Amino acid sequence: MSISELLKGTLLCGCPIFSTVKSERILGIKSSIDFYNGHVLKSTNRTTLAIDVGIKNFSYCKSEGSSFPLTITKWDKINLDAKYGMSYSPMLHKESLLDKKRYLNHIASKMIDDKLLPWADLVVIESQRTRSNNNSSTLPNALLNHTLENLIFSKRYPGLIIPMTSNQMISFWFNRFINKESMKKLKSTKVMRMELTYNWLDVLFTLPSFNSQLSNRNLLDYLGLDRKQKTDDLIDSLLYNLTLNCTLGHLRDLSNWIEDDGRELTGFVEEKNKIHLHLIRPIIEKYDLEVKDDFKELI
Repeated sequence: MSISELLKGTLLCGCPIFSTVKSERILGIKSSIDFYNGHVLKSTNRTTLAIDVGIKNFSYCKSEGSSFPLTITKWDKINLDAKYGMSYSPMLHKESLLDKKRYLNHIASKMIDDKLLPWADLVVIESQRTRSNNNSSTLPNALLNHTLENLIFSKRYPGLIIPMTSNQMISFWFNRFINKESMKKLKSTKVMRMELTYNWLDVLFTLPSFNSQLSNRNLLDYLGLDRKQKTDDLIDSLLYNLTLNCTLGHLRDLSNWIEDDGRELTGFVEEKNKIHLHLIRPIIEKYDLEVKDDFKELI
């Protein structure tokens, strides 16, 4: 089993990468299988909550099911300031350090009680960067989002929340398959993620009582949101949900694959990557993207 195949298996199953050393990559896969067997509910009606963090554009997606297509039970986007900020009463002054700290706790607590409770069986949250893009300093908004993320963690503790970076999510579905130079043909990965998601309706997820073709306008109408709203944060919250459930499904299948006479990882990796490439093929063809050499024979 090559290190390259181990890496592909690691990415498919969302396993931690402790080191480039072969034994450490195997440990990462084993640890993830143990985690799945010990901490993940196996029920067919398992619920999942996925959170895309933001003060002005807090988005979350709730689903039911442990196999695809998942049923989306709640999908929403909220301006936390507008919805929960008016009920806060300053103790000193709204611009004081004391009240700024209390205010963030206030809107976080109100939102969790109103929208997130009772907690789903699985919770995944977008892990926030303390720096935005290439900035050398921490921007105020990035710090607020980072703090909000940790407030949600503290409210859930000792229950489990699985953190996931945006890079992990995007790479899982798309970037790991596409040549870097070819990626430059995409003007915006946000548009690509939206198009992928809309293609996956009734394949990876279903929207109860939704009978139209998915578009930004139709989605916002379905969710009862203003048509002027952007949908990228909504899309990302759904993608975090799909990513977690897909990686857990791969872990389940990998565990069964290994137990079945100790079959090699290579066959498992090829089988799953063929499915992934089929899911993204419409975007590959639309934008004439070049697949990395390792995956060309799987197209």
